[in-house]
Amino acid sequence: GSGGSGSGAGLGVAWAQGYADNEHLPVDNAVAVAANIARVLTVPLSIDFENGYSSDPEQVARNVLRLIDAGVSGINLEDGNDAPALLADKIRAIKKLAAQSGKDIFINTRTDVYLRNLAPESERVAEVLKRAALYKDAGADGLFVPGICKTGEIKTVAASVGLPLNVMDWPGVTPNTKIKGPVADFQNFYSGRGVIANYAVPGALPNFVRDFGLVYTSG
Repeated sequence: GSGGSGSGAGLGVAWAQGYADNEHLPVDNAVAVAANIARVLTVPLSIDFENGYSSDPEQVARNVLRLIDAGVSGINLEDGNDAPALLADKIRAIKKLAAQSGKDIFINTRTDVYLRNLAPESERVAEVLKRAALYKDAGADGLFVPGICKTGEIKTVAASVGLPLNVMDWPGVTPNTKIKGPVADFQNFYSGRGVIANYAVPGALPNFVRDFGLVYTSG
């Protein structure tokens, strides 16, 4: 059995609702979809909440509190093209409002340094680590780096970031390399420090797990 569940990429949820990806889905729709999924699950639910559907950290926190109240245990929250400081402010606001409500939520921060080419190739690892430190200091619980695929770079980030690392099964990922680390467990807010495969292409995830020694749960 699986220790956790995801509602899928924001892209898929947006399309299913008749909207384009990248914050076009109304937040009311996103919350309603999450609530419907949480209603029937018996495992923790984590969803892709894009940028929080606002540039105002306080509004993002209120949006996320609605997810918590609906039974969501974790979110992906991305920086995209926004300044890293803005995402850090959103993380702080979410954690503060959740704590004031006597609740918590796992925030898996997604940085698009690789996906959007936000730094020269030789500087991407350093930029990821700089952003990750900012997000961790703000209260982030995990890091997702879509687009990173070189073994050495994944190892460097995993060893240095101080947060559970999610990577995407991406063309160019080098096989037959073990990335060692404790198993991460969503049910206790990733108390371990491991690397988790995320958003794999169909049929590729078992090989990714085999070659990289990643955490993999299957229903």
